[in-house]
Amino acid sequence: MLRRSILAAVGVICVVALADSDAKQSTSEVPYAFTSCFVDSDGDRIADCYETNTGVFISATNTGTDPTAPDTDGDGLKDGDEVYGTTAGLNLPSFGVSPVHKDVLLEYDWMADSTGCSGPHSHRPTPAMLSAVANAFANAPIANSDGTTGIRVYQDLSPSGNPNSESNFVADADGIIVGEIGDPDYETYMDNNFEPNRKHYFHWVLFAHSYNGSNSTGQATLGGDKMLITMGCSFADVSYVSKTIMHELGTT
Repeated sequence: MLRRSILAAVGVICVVALADSDAKQSTSEVPYAFTSCFVDSDGDRIADCYETNTGVFISATNTGTDPTAPDTDGDGLKDGDEVYGTTAGLNLPSFGVSPVHKDVLLEYDWMADSTGCSGPHSHRPTPAMLSAVANAFANAPIANSDGTTGIRVYQDLSPSGNPNSESNFVADADGIIVGEIGDPDYETYMDNNFEPNRKHYFHWVLFAHSYNGSNSTGQATLGGDKMLITMGCSFADVSYVSKTIMHELGTT
């Protein structure tokens, strides 16, 4: 149901008017007095009259975004997806993203094992590790459309309190990945634990003991969304683990 409204934004007044007084008329049947709220110049699913180009996000009808740029803040997430969620049903707004501030989304899944250390242990990252990663990116001297600096990192680690969390424990007897990213073992775990609608929005980060029989602490796909953190018996070293996460993220 649409009601008569006047939206003032950056000196442009968009008038949305009902054809008559029938407030029950369906959206598809309602003609507009002006076409400015029909136009989406950059194809981001936000009408031009709502993209106020102020750099300040207020609401879905005053987004502060650039009507000529589908990704105003340049973080790889389209403005419409950050404001409304994706067409595949991924509720991006629930993760605190903004169309005028750079965001990075990480899903953490982890293994536990008893391989070669002092006994059974979990590779689940700790709150201290998450804080170290978040603070490092927040302090990065990178400019945003909202006039601030830094990158906001959402790290999905269960339990998170967010009903849209997908983070989980991945059962594996020894925590060892056969091969590496791109090989069947890793890819099978990813297919079974990473929801399809998160691909190209989240990075999937699997914490395991090791991979490919090596001592490497991690691996990532260049320009992709796959990461592997394999800290071996250094799984509890906050600085080492957090820096490895940041290093691998920097290669994606």
